[in-house]
Amino acid sequence: MILLENSSSTKTTRNTGKGKQDLFEETINYALTKDNFGFNSVEEAKSKSAWDTAKMNKDLAVMFSVEGSELSNSEATYYESRTMKIETKQARKGLKAKHHLDMHSHAALKSFSNSGYTRVIEFTRDGKIKTEYQNGKIVGQKLSEFIVGMMQEPVIGGDPMTTIAELVYKDYNSFEHNAHVLIPDFDLGIYEGIYDVRFNIIESDPANIKMSAYTLDGNAVDNLQISDFVMKNTTGDKQIIDAMSFSEEEQAYVLTGAFMPGTIETNGVIVQSNIMYEGARIDLNL
Repeated sequence: MILLENSSSTKTTRNTGKGKQDLFEETINYALTKDNFGFNSVEEAKSKSAWDTAKMNKDLAVMFSVEGSELSNSEATYYESRTMKIETKQARKGLKAKHHLDMHSHAALKSFSNSGYTRVIEFTRDGKIKTEYQNGKIVGQKLSEFIVGMMQEPVIGGDPMTTIAELVYKDYNSFEHNAHVLIPDFDLGIYEGIYDVRFNIIESDPANIKMSAYTLDGNAVDNLQISDFVMKNTTGDKQIIDAMSFSEEEQAYVLTGAFMPGTIETNGVIVQSNIMYEGARIDLNL
């Protein structure tokens, strides 16, 4: 664990004795967080339980594996004359992350551009997270921009489908002065974002609705509970589901009640072991 006390307000020189350098490795994934989100302590920032709660509450969103990266830094530039030196362009710290994404994942990544998620916590290859200590909380580095480029389609002899995302940091000094590089109590390599669940209505009438549920990977979601479903009528009032069954043979749920046209969705984010699901709302036409 690397902890640096804030040194931005002092010019005091530091001692240089250090037998072993605590180096961290390259970024292999990252989570974007809302601007006002932070963990309340170092222990909380290292806790999978705290991360799961933040993910479920949409305070942070885990992105996709980084398959390649390069720095996009530039030093400040100045105009200098005999008697003055004026900064004409500020220093810039940036990281370009290369992702291999399908169209669904590209669209998901792109949705975070110009959003309320303006901080980043990076995951390193050696199992660490790069954070800062700010105002009593453990937070991500502040971004000035999160730029998602166009989807690069494959060509013969070239790369698979590729998306380049650029993280542009607001102030490179902030991490240098306030870095908290931590080792969490869970495996960052397998820590994922929330899975979308899509519903497909097979049969429906006012008494019974048969439907399947699957992820964008095409995997059936077969362990939902009756409380995981929310049905509403066209005016937004909830409809009561009297009973639910699941057919292993058909991989389908059957919801029983007295239904009217409206919508079906999940009851927010559903947590099941190490996976989280959220069902997209669909129309119910009877």
